[in-house]
Amino acid sequence: MNRLQQLLVLTRELEDVLNGQVNAQNRDDIMGEVHELLDERKKLLDQITPPFTADERLTGQQTVALNEQIQQKMDALFDALKLEMKQSKKQKKSNRSYLNPYENVKTADGMYMDSRN
Repeated sequence: MNRLQQLLVLTRELEDVLNGQVNAQNRDDIMGEVHELLDERKKLLDQITPPFTADERLTGQQTVALNEQIQQKMDALFDALKLEMKQSKKQKKSNRSYLNPYENVKTADGMYMDSRN
């Protein structure tokens, strides 16, 4: 198996991982798997050098097409994670505001200064 075929196999594995159900409980495991597969792919990409045969070009085109789909799925996963972090931050702020509603109120001790003497 040449390097481009190995790259295609790793790309398909990555796609399979991203096609799985992602939720808050298994997100860390999935992200770890994705990072491992991406590291392996990077090592293979560094080893691939031209010239390419016709079969290798076809394999490369398949890999590029899969990579575009993977990029879209990773973007969606990242957007979902950003949304969850934003909601969590908003929830923390809401809880803090509920516990201490006058936290952000600035007062000057109710003191009045008359400018006339």
